[in-house]
Amino acid sequence: HIITNHCLPGWYMKREGQTYVQTWHGTPLKRIGHDLKDVPYRCGLGHRRSPMSQ
Repeated sequence: HIITNHCLPGWYMKREGQTYVQTWHGTPLKRIGHDLKDVPYRCGLGHRRSPMSQ
């Protein structure tokens, strides 16, 4: 299991059967990733390209 509250490095690949839990600093009430609007910073991994989304 991998549990984190931040983006993982781009080189990291999730193993088959491994669970990845993204807590995003512990709150479900803020906008993150692709939910951000008109903000210059976005997480470096695009959801469709991310090995975590597979």
